[in-house]
Amino acid sequence: MINSQKLECLVQTGVVESAELVLTAEGFTLEVSLPSDDTEKHKLYTHRNDVRTFKSLDSAYKTAVKIGFKEVILKIT
Repeated sequence: MINSQKLECLVQTGVVESAELVLTAEGFTLEVSLPSDDTEKHKLYTHRNDVRTFKSLDSAYKTAVKIGFKEVILKIT
């Protein structure tokens, strides 16, 4: 599980370069691929170990930018 602090560290060190904002029934989630695990996407979690779900695309995007992402992919399938 990845929280925002851990993800920010991974972005700053260059381990993760881009994120996906994925539309779900509840809202938007932020997902990343780690180089060591190409098959699985890792979602952003809260400090209470719940998947972080954003009610709006705007809030999801602002969080991704705050974490340090320069590239964000929107996935609405």
